[in-house]
Amino acid sequence: MYGTPTFAILALIVTFAAILVNIIFQIWFAKHFNSKKIPDDIERRVRLNKMTRAESYKHMVDKDEKFINHKRQHRCFSYCIFAATAAISYKFNKCYYSFFYDIKMYQAHFSQAKYYRKMMTWYQIIYIVCIDLSLICIDITGLTKVEPWDNQFFIIQIETLVLSVFSIVLGAIELWRLKDIL
Repeated sequence: MYGTPTFAILALIVTFAAILVNIIFQIWFAKHFNSKKIPDDIERRVRLNKMTRAESYKHMVDKDEKFINHKRQHRCFSYCIFAATAAISYKFNKCYYSFFYDIKMYQAHFSQAKYYRKMMTWYQIIYIVCIDLSLICIDITGLTKVEPWDNQFFIIQIETLVLSVFSIVLGAIELWRLKDIL
């Protein structure tokens, strides 16, 4: 009746897409900001066979020194943000630069701020297109199939439609101001 199972399956697909975006974001963030690298001069020495690969690992440095210093100072906060980003939404990662009530743990600095800003922009665009616009399409299609004000499903579709539109508007505002923020 009303095609409800179809819309439920579509909503599950969008949910799995959102989870996939979160996981991919977390892997990217860990790879570029939470890890170590071998300095270029040491890497060159390894290529020229002046040093073994095992010896080069002793000289590893943080990929983003400013962020790692912030992470060390606010270890518990960083672990909470990591967990929330991986489990709920990549948008929790924005807490690092939110300057919430001017509290120090919300004021992370990045050595690679331009790269971080670029990737946050891409993930925001991907999220808007893959998640929010998909939900809007599902909701509009569902609203045309369900009799108005007849059941809870109709009301849920209106709610998710409004929330998706707000998410797109607020995401667009943030994209517009992201360079100033970071």
